[in-house]
Amino acid sequence: MAITDPGVPVADPHATISTLLTTNMVSPDGTWTPVVNNGWLEYKKQKTFQIVIYPVYEDTTEIHLTGGNSTTEPRISTAYYSILLYAPDRSNLWKLYRKTITVLNNETLTSPQAANELTGVGGSDYHYIRVVRAEGQKTIKLSDDLCGPGAPAQDDCQGFRADITVALRWNE
Repeated sequence: MAITDPGVPVADPHATISTLLTTNMVSPDGTWTPVVNNGWLEYKKQKTFQIVIYPVYEDTTEIHLTGGNSTTEPRISTAYYSILLYAPDRSNLWKLYRKTITVLNNETLTSPQAANELTGVGGSDYHYIRVVRAEGQKTIKLSDDLCGPGAPAQDDCQGFRADITVALRWNE
């Protein structure tokens, strides 16, 4: 069944990406269950993996004008979202990055088709999700009760992050 393009998709892009990852990603260490944070990085989780998804921007282009004979204005829209991956050390970040990219590079999940027609990511009206940019590892500092001002120096008060920007396409 092809995408029907009824307008703006019912599921928001964040939920679609989150579901794609949590449903299809294999644990990077065999014990952590892939989950996406509701908000930003959480200090209480600084000694484990974290995934955060946030919007970057959206672009909309007219497909064609109908001469005023339609109640809708057909457009192609693309939303860009960043997937931030966090781990407490470089080795685990690389494991998390590899598992995430494995899902995002699987075209049967990110641009599924039947009879040469796109069927929508996870059955949704998003035509595809594709990686458009991936940024390498960066060291970040976190602070909490053990790492904050006045606390003794700790070797485990930093973490590492990688960012992957994805594009989601749909028709309105």
